[in-house]
Amino acid sequence: MGDSDQRSWTDSMSGRERVRHVVELLDEPAPVQEIADRADVARTTADDELQRLQSDDWVRETTIDGTKAYDLN
Repeated sequence: MGDSDQRSWTDSMSGRERVRHVVELLDEPAPVQEIADRADVARTTADDELQRLQSDDWVRETTIDGTKAYDLN
């Protein structure tokens, strides 16, 4: 995303909404840090939201090379 697109993204959506949006676009499991980076949020924000989404059975937790990752359920 360009700078103006990035500002629009962060201005129009909360961090948790951005995490959900990124997860919706996943083609394969992704590590928490990658999801956080793509959503432009702190890792803790992504991790908290992903755990909430897991409890709602929206995503499932897995591991990639020993790192916690999530995939759309």
